[in-house]
Order: sequence, then structure tokens, then C-alpha cells
Amino acid sequence: MTNKEKKDWLWRYKEALLDIDSWQRELEEWQTRAEKITQVVSDMPRGGKALEVDDIVIKMDEIMDNIKKKVSESQKIKLELEIAFEGLNDCILEGLMKYRYINCLDWAQIAIVMGYSEPHCWKLHGKALEKLEVDRQ
Repeated sequence: MTNKEKKDWLWRYKEALLDIDSWQRELEEWQTRAEKITQVVSDMPRGGKALEVDDIVIKMDEIMDNIKKKVSESQKIKLELEIAFEGLNDCILEGLMKYRYINCLDWAQIAIVMGYSEPHCWKLHGKALEKLEVDRQ
């Protein structure tokens, strides 16, 4: 497996977190719609079909189920990454990879946390990628 393929495999966790965030934003939009629904009594005809509270509740339930599923998937991915990082048998490389692919820190942040220069972090990252064994089931 190439280093690019390894990085793609490693970034799955961040992608999963972004997906969860997107679903949570959609849930918030539906909650806002639910809060705005008011019954207006009028004898004037209305165009179109208004969203009913029941429709909104059903949609919100579907979204919450989807969020739960995505959270479960993300936890599985995180565990796969942690196991792969432990296989590096080097606490510095393991820490660097966790900062990068689990905590989603950028190189400047990693350099500060680890007390190294950014170029040294990049070098360690390359070493970690070479040692990393990915179990693609």
C-alpha cells in the first residue's frame, strides 16, 4: 500500500466526524422548523401542504438514528486507527499519528505540542507511514 493510500485510510476518521457534524446541523435545522410551527386559524385558503409536527418528528427521528449509526461507525474507525498506531511500537510516532489523524491537529499545532519543528514532525510522519501496517478487512 502506498503512503497516499495509507493517508486516505487514516483520514476516514476525520471524514466520519465531518459527516456526523453535517447530520447534527441538519437536525438543528429541523428542530428550528419544529419550533416555528404555529397553528394559525384563518378562513383564507393556503397554498401547498404545510409541514405537520408529526412529519417533522419522524424526520428528526430518522436523522437521530442516522447520527447514532455514524457515531458507531466513527468509533469503529477510531479503534482501527488506535490499533494500527500501537503497532508502530514507538510512543513518539504513535503520539504524532494520534495528534494528526484522531485529534485532527495541523502540523503547527503538532509541532508545538510535541516540542519539535514542523519539518521534524513531517520527517517523523514519513517514518510512521513507512512503518504503519494497515489491515484493510
